[in-house]
Amino acid sequence: GHYVRELGPVGDLQTETQAILVENGITVLKFTDTARKELPELPACEGNRAHRPARVQDIDDALSARALPGGGFEVGVHIADVSHFVRPGSMLDAEARSRGTTVYLTDRRFNMIPEALSENLCSLRQGVDRLAMSCIWEMDSEGRIVSSWFGGTVIRSCNELAYQQAQDILGGDLNVLGSKNRAHCQNVRGDLEILMRLATAIRARRKEAGGLDLESAELQFLLDDQHQPTEIHGKEEKDVNWMVAEWMIAANGSVAKRIHEAFPTLALLRCHGTPDQERMDKVAALARKRGVDFDCSSNRAVAQSLLGAEASGGDAAFVLLLKMLTTRGMREALYMCTGQADPQGFYHYGLALEYYTHFTSPIRRYA
Repeated sequence: GHYVRELGPVGDLQTETQAILVENGITVLKFTDTARKELPELPACEGNRAHRPARVQDIDDALSARALPGGGFEVGVHIADVSHFVRPGSMLDAEARSRGTTVYLTDRRFNMIPEALSENLCSLRQGVDRLAMSCIWEMDSEGRIVSSWFGGTVIRSCNELAYQQAQDILGGDLNVLGSKNRAHCQNVRGDLEILMRLATAIRARRKEAGGLDLESAELQFLLDDQHQPTEIHGKEEKDVNWMVAEWMIAANGSVAKRIHEAFPTLALLRCHGTPDQERMDKVAALARKRGVDFDCSSNRAVAQSLLGAEASGGDAAFVLLLKMLTTRGMREALYMCTGQADPQGFYHYGLALEYYTHFTSPIRRYA
């Protein structure tokens, strides 16, 4: 090997952080002056970080819902329109492309686009007009799509809600935003109930078709003022977490189908192939040793096998292990251009969707 540079003493927080970045091939550079000159000028009130709530950072999605006179519902997924500020061929575009994604560490993050965009002009913050790209559906009472509309919008978010706040409102706590806002919370609760009811139906159909609910342990670290970890907790997923995720999946699936219809040979999709058969056979063999019938012939069979293992009332730790090993047996999802693959290769195995793309999260994901 070759000596390149010294990172610092082993065990030092900054040194270990740099080691993680180096090991993963992540180069952290400041945005160039040329790129920053392409940024629009910020109004003084919006450029002041002191007036920004601590939880607000890169909010790139919002949800809307309302009941329609005919008995159906209108649901919208609104995604920050980053493309309005980052033009193709610009220096901002080149630097975002070279980064690829925003990188999140425990105590810091490295933005894909400058903070003026990621945390301000592109962030769908409460009470201010923001540019968005929206996917709006008319749905029946079971969450089946009656019609779809896609296009650019200007939205004004009525609330920035942490997941716990949304869960509390959904549970009937109307004092989450203060006692003076009970009436507003009641309206928000009505919207959340619509979103939850429809998402539950959509999720059930997707799972019935073979959508997999696999395990990936996520930890949360509490840090002190010196950025040293003081506590570690397993992240608890609330109903609102999967509800929001289900709407993002639905939007990505609808947009994928639309762009394929519009650009049959040029659409950028996200495909997920069948898992590694050898690994899945090992998972099945392990399951059989514990008396669990594990069928890995299709995604629907895998989903039903995992549900059966849970329903059997057996060892919860073993069921968790089974899900984790199944996750390891999956292949990585890939980006692909529709003109370079057979339509059978468009399928997303893990989500059980014919079409899928990454329409969501443009602030932190280039593709």
